[in-house]
Amino acid sequence: LGLLDALETPPHSTHSLMIARHGAVIAEGWWAPYARERVHLGYSLSKSFTATTLGILAGQGVIDLDSPVLSYLVDLDAVDPVWLRVTVRHCISMTAGHSAEAWDWRGDDVPAATLPAVSIPAATASVDCDPILDAIVRTRVPDGEPGQVWAYNQVCTYLVAQAIAAVTGHPLTSHVRRLLLDPLGGEGAKAQRTPPGRDLGFSGLHVTTPTIVALAQTWLDAGRWQGEQLVPPPYVAAATVPTPASLRAEGMAGDWAHGYGFSFWGASHGYRGDGAFGQFALVLPEQQVAVAITSEVEDMQATLDAVWTHLLPAVDAAVSPAADRQLAARLGELRHPPVRGGVDRTGEVRAVRNAQSQLPDAFGAVRL
Repeated sequence: LGLLDALETPPHSTHSLMIARHGAVIAEGWWAPYARERVHLGYSLSKSFTATTLGILAGQGVIDLDSPVLSYLVDLDAVDPVWLRVTVRHCISMTAGHSAEAWDWRGDDVPAATLPAVSIPAATASVDCDPILDAIVRTRVPDGEPGQVWAYNQVCTYLVAQAIAAVTGHPLTSHVRRLLLDPLGGEGAKAQRTPPGRDLGFSGLHVTTPTIVALAQTWLDAGRWQGEQLVPPPYVAAATVPTPASLRAEGMAGDWAHGYGFSFWGASHGYRGDGAFGQFALVLPEQQVAVAITSEVEDMQATLDAVWTHLLPAVDAAVSPAADRQLAARLGELRHPPVRGGVDRTGEVRAVRNAQSQLPDAFGAVRL
C-alpha cells in the first residue's frame, strides 16, 4: 500500500505493477486505461529480451559469443581492423569500444518505405538490404579498445540483432517469439523495425506486463521457467555481472552507477532490465522477488527508490489480513482519470508539423 501511494504521487505516472515471490504473483494492477492484455513499449527493456534470446541461441551453439560480430555480417577483409576485435560478447555488454552513443538515425535518412510496428510471427524471411548496417561499418568505427571502453550505445545491440538474423536466416523477433515469448505464455507482442524492415534489438519491443514479470522470474530462477532450463546457467552467471569497464564509466549516478552486464543493469538491490520512462524488470534474489513496472516518468530513480523504500522492508513482515483486503480492492480500482476542462471536444482539431520538429517529413500533420 505504501508503494502504491508512492507510485501515485505526482509526477509519477505508473501504468502497471506486478510482483511475484517464489514464482507466484502476489500483487498485480493496471492503471486504466492500461490493461493486462495491452502491450506496452519497453524502450531499452527490449535489450534484455535480446540478451536473453542471444543466451539461448549461444547455448544451442547457433552463435558464438567470442566471434567477431561482423563475421556474421560482412567480409572482414573490407572493414577497419578494429572491428576484428569486436565480438558478440563485447556488443551485448556495450564494450565494443565506442566512447559515446553512436546511433543517430531517426528514419528520415534511411531509404525505404516506412513500416509500422508489426505483430511478431513465428518466422519471417530475412531482409538483405540494410543501409544502416553499411553506415555503421563505415562511419561508426570504435574509437577505443574493445572490452576496455564502455558506453551506453544502441549500435551494439543493433549489431547483435543483425548477427542473429544473418546466422539463422530469420529476424531476431522470430526467435524472441519462438524461444522466449511462447514458452513464457504466448502473450501478445509487437516490434518496431527500421524502414527496410530490420529489428532494432535495442528498443521497439512492445510486450505485456505478465511477459515482463515472467522474464524477471526466469532470470531470478537462474534461467529456468516452470521447470524448463531456457537460458544456460553459465550465460546467466556471466550476464548478471557488471563489466569492469562499465563500473569505471564516468557520469553514472544512483542505481546506474552499479554497472552493466549483458543488457542487464546492476542495482542497489539485485539487478534489472530497464527502459526509458520507467519500464522495469527487477530481479531481487535476496528476497526471491520479481517485479514488473511500466510507466511514463522522467525520474526513473524515484521509482526504484519507492521499491527499495516500501517493498523491500515489507518482505517477510507480519501478515495483515485487513491490509491484504484493502490492497486487493485498491489494485482492482487503479485508474488515470481523464483530462477534463472547458475545451469543446465535439469538433475537429488539426495540428501541423512544427518546422523545427525532428520527426521525418512524412509526419506532416495530425487530425483529431
